[in-house]
Amino acid sequence: EGCDAESLPITITVSEDPTVVINADDQTICDGGSVSITSSVSGGAGSEEYQWQEFDINLNDWVDITGATDASFNSPTLTTGTYRYRLNVTQDAGCEVTSTQVVITVVDDPEVSIIADGTNVCEDAIVTITSDIQGGTGTPSFAWQYNDPVNGWENVGANTSTFSTPSLAIGTYEYRLILNQDAGCIDTSDVVTINVVADPVVTVAAEDAEICAGGTATINSSVTGGTGTTSYQWEFNDVVNGWQDVLGADQPSLVTPVLLPGTYQYRLTIEQNLACDVISEEVTITVLPDPVVTITAEALQICESGSASFTSEVTGGSGLTTYQWQIFSAINGWQDLLGSTADSYTSPPLPTGTYRYR
Repeated sequence: EGCDAESLPITITVSEDPTVVINADDQTICDGGSVSITSSVSGGAGSEEYQWQEFDINLNDWVDITGATDASFNSPTLTTGTYRYRLNVTQDAGCEVTSTQVVITVVDDPEVSIIADGTNVCEDAIVTITSDIQGGTGTPSFAWQYNDPVNGWENVGANTSTFSTPSLAIGTYEYRLILNQDAGCIDTSDVVTINVVADPVVTVAAEDAEICAGGTATINSSVTGGTGTTSYQWEFNDVVNGWQDVLGADQPSLVTPVLLPGTYQYRLTIEQNLACDVISEEVTITVLPDPVVTITAEALQICESGSASFTSEVTGGSGLTTYQWQIFSAINGWQDLLGSTADSYTSPPLPTGTYRYR
């Protein structure tokens, strides 16, 4: 009797269960990408032990991921499909919690195509290349590249969906685009090849640069070099407004309207592919007053069987002079005298009558 004892008290503290939140750095990625999932644990008691799990659609159940026992988890490379991950956290006795799941969607890689506004162009052209993206996911970033003959593919331009080349000299140039989006979302476009040739050369010449009032001038052109289909636009130099288009004059040759005395200037603008536009030298057409011709007879009265002789004098006009003597017929009017194409004329012996020549 009398041998009683009491232990010291022991205090047991029961805490609320811990909470865990997990976050993926990206929940929609492309085929061949991977994700990183991090966790944040609060509350509970004791040190944490982690076990990441993946939902197995074949087992229709959650299964542990072997070796995935850290606070964060890096997935393997993922193929197209849907993946579900969660985290079990264990602390002291009774301190266990399972996170909500994170769903990762893996889509097909993007496809990027590029197109230039000219692949056969002339020197000094600035070519714009635009891109088109199909598929993938996430914000795109663009890396334009030029295939340097010495150094190979080099980055050029800005991080934009379009690219404008510098002014290009004669030669061949290759460009491509590397596209990046979310994890694994990468694609390289086909190569665009740009061929740069020398500018075309255009020459123009008038069939006759000096004509008479009331005449028309024909101007012909010749185009060599350049690339692409040639379009034409003739222009005239207006004394007030400068060079103006000749309406409807879009052919290789120009026939002017009927011209009055004066001086007229014409030129030709041609266009082909990008930067293949050139303006010809100007052609000057001089329009002179019509020539004046006078004829004189040696005698206006002759006897039967005599011949009449005429001479002519031409002043003014332009160009080589040709002649055609004519006689007036009361029945047929003015008729050419065959073979009478000199500047003078002598009639055959004439019977009695009246004759008119010009």
